[in-house]
Amino acid sequence: MRTESSCAPRGSSRRPPIEMKNYLRLTRKIDLFAEEMRRRHPDGIRCRPGCSECCVPNIMVWRIEFDRIRDYLASHPLPKKGENRSRLSSERCAFLDGGGRCAIYEARPLVCRLFGLPQLCDGATRCCEMNFTGDEGLADLPSSDVVNLDTVLSTLAAINHVYCREAGLDPEERLPIEKAGLSKRRGALKHSR
Repeated sequence: MRTESSCAPRGSSRRPPIEMKNYLRLTRKIDLFAEEMRRRHPDGIRCRPGCSECCVPNIMVWRIEFDRIRDYLASHPLPKKGENRSRLSSERCAFLDGGGRCAIYEARPLVCRLFGLPQLCDGATRCCEMNFTGDEGLADLPSSDVVNLDTVLSTLAAINHVYCREAGLDPEERLPIEKAGLSKRRGALKHSR
């Protein structure tokens, strides 16, 4: 398992910025919530390893998420095409392996961690159409079993803003997730407008 210190800039022995630690705490909270939801609603949450219905191409991520993926890939290189890599990259996320599993699962962005979970967004509760289709529907869930998407995304945006400000980067910029596998250093896509 990768440690937080591995998120420090390359060639640096300093600890990762507090913003990256805050980002990792946020992802851990989401992961713990997802584990609890699978435990409490085993028939409602049908997301399982190999299910890649939500793994679409061209996902845009914040800089802090992009850097986390890039840093993860520095020590966990992807197999070459044809070596257990998906041949469906134009239709599916480029980080899927041949079995439909995520090659960057440990470092996947929040959008991937949240998809499938019941979410409150703009006053409506929603989730993957494959989940909560049986006797237990979304309307039956208590509010404690629903992620407030606006709160999570606002928290992520605030963490990213401080992270980018400290690095002299544009905090509003979104980056294509696929390019994280190509980027070698922090400023490689600094101003890719």
